[in-house]
Amino acid sequence: MYAGFISPKRASRHLGVHQRLDVAAYKMIDPYLGDQSFPPIAHILNFEGYNGPDGIKSKQGLKYKTSHDHAPSHLYDPVADEGEVPIHIANHYQGLVQALIAKDHVRASFEAAWLAHYVCDGLTPAHHFPLEAKITAEVEKAALTIASGDSSKVTAQVKKHWAIWGPKGHLTTHIVNFEIGIAVALLFFPIKGRLSEAEVAQASQQGPVDYFKVVARQVSDLKLYQQFALHGWTNDLASIVKNTLAPLISRSIGIIWLLASIEAAQAQAEQMTT
Repeated sequence: MYAGFISPKRASRHLGVHQRLDVAAYKMIDPYLGDQSFPPIAHILNFEGYNGPDGIKSKQGLKYKTSHDHAPSHLYDPVADEGEVPIHIANHYQGLVQALIAKDHVRASFEAAWLAHYVCDGLTPAHHFPLEAKITAEVEKAALTIASGDSSKVTAQVKKHWAIWGPKGHLTTHIVNFEIGIAVALLFFPIKGRLSEAEVAQASQQGPVDYFKVVARQVSDLKLYQQFALHGWTNDLASIVKNTLAPLISRSIGIIWLLASIEAAQAQAEQMTT
């Protein structure tokens, strides 16, 4: 998802989809947070955009786009249950719980923001696409061409990068066309997530990671990225994003934040009785 940053000193929170989803999620759970233990949304948003996970990509430059050796992956395949996203969600969730218990608002703001970012990316259809496998296949194809001597090294390198960055390239389609398209589709529409106490109870039983995986499979079943790949942006696709996908993501972020708040409160209560 588009994180709305322009430079280290400039960010557009009104355009950033991550920021808007976080705001919607926070408004949804705010009445249930009780005391002031959970950090305010303004503090959470400080760790989004350039200070969020997508800022790593910007700081590392184009090298990150073709090599993921030193940066966390934002991809997840809900059908095969493969990818790093659930690991990041588990780590940041536990970090958030511990920060809330310790009443460390700065750390809690960071953990909440990065937790929400990975939940959002894991529920974004383009992040379900096996992007890394496609890129690796293109790189290996170019390497074989060079090794065989069928083409010059320069030609092979051009083909490799065109397959990745060209108008129909894997990363161009993923980043520019699909994710910016979501940002445009949501630009003039409020994002609202309705909290279901029954869903909160179910998520509590499942735990944050298993709850996320269930929702990710629901998103995968919508086949939004497949529709986009075949037909591009259509009114029907934009309508599903506005009315189904965005509320679902914001609700999921809010519920997982709320689970962390409840778990921290329970731990604090137990500490007081011992």
